[in-house]
Amino acid sequence: MEFGLIALLFVGLLFAMIDFGLLLNTWVTVSTGTREIARSASVGKPAAFLTSQAKALAVPSVDPQYGGGWCCGSGNALYLTVEYFTCMPGPGCSALLPGSVSDVYYGGACSGSGCLEPKSDDMIRVTLIAQGAQVITPLLRSSFFGLPPVFNCPGTTPCYVPIRSVAIMRFEGAEF
Repeated sequence: MEFGLIALLFVGLLFAMIDFGLLLNTWVTVSTGTREIARSASVGKPAAFLTSQAKALAVPSVDPQYGGGWCCGSGNALYLTVEYFTCMPGPGCSALLPGSVSDVYYGGACSGSGCLEPKSDDMIRVTLIAQGAQVITPLLRSSFFGLPPVFNCPGTTPCYVPIRSVAIMRFEGAEF
C-alpha cells in the first residue's frame, strides 16, 4: 500500500520535472531566437527575412496547430513584433514604428506623411511570444489530489502557457 502511494507521488513529480524541463527548454529557445531576430533587425534585414527567421525556429513543446498556425501574427503559436524607437524604450518613449513585423517601414515601402524611416542609433525592440507552449502533466494543469494548480487550465482541453522574450538593440543603419 505504501509503495503504491509513493509510486504515484514519484511518477507525478517525475512528469512535473519533465514538463518544467520542456518549458525551460522552450524559454531558452525563444529567448535565443529573439536575440537572433533582433540582431538581424539591427542590421536592417527586411521584414520577410525576420519573419522567415521566426518561422524557422524549432521551439519544443509549442503546438504548431495553435490558433491560426505557426507564425507570426497575434493569433499564431509564435507572435513576433518589431518596434523602432528614437529613445530607450520605456515610460515616456513611444514607438516610432509600432506593430507586428509586417507593419515595419523599410525604405520605400510606406507612402504618406506618417512614414518615418528608422535612422542609425535608433533603438529596436523585438518581442517574441510562444503562445502555444503546452503543459501536459495533470499535476501542473489543474487541481490534482486537492493540491492547488500551478497553471490554472481546464481539465481536458490543451493547456497553453505563453512564454515571452524581449530583446532591445541599437539600429546600426539601413540595409533594406
